[in-house]
Amino acid sequence: MMVLRRANRNDLKELQSLYIESIEGLGKLNYTDEQLSAWKSSVNNRERWTEAINNQHFLIAQINKKIVGFGSLENGSYIDFLYVSKNHSRMGVASRIFERLEKAALKLDQTELESDVSLTAEPFFKSKGFQTVRENKNIIQGIEITNLRMKKKLK
Repeated sequence: MMVLRRANRNDLKELQSLYIESIEGLGKLNYTDEQLSAWKSSVNNRERWTEAINNQHFLIAQINKKIVGFGSLENGSYIDFLYVSKNHSRMGVASRIFERLEKAALKLDQTELESDVSLTAEPFFKSKGFQTVRENKNIIQGIEITNLRMKKKLK
């Protein structure tokens, strides 16, 4: 049975491990090894992770007390994180997290959601009613990584 709960600082290490596993396992469909390495490097920014856990609506999905996915809502309308274990992909984990984040945005009277999503995550976000607004070219450690700004009208 899947349980959703708020994240706390004690979850940091397990969240970071799942982040790396998800990028390695799912990101390889759309990105080179060099791009994946650059993307994963953001795991080292402990301050950003701690700030997100403390200040965002940060949810964790657990099965048998193991974290299998997580997502966060920043400033009530921006989905900052949404990652799932490669072993739990396409099992409804991301959908459950997304539904809770969307409900939180609606409670805050938000009119839209937005996110910068990987090429790998684009089909998921499209299935939830998001539309691509623009393509972003990000430079991380000198490596160009493309992602997409996507938005969804809520009202």
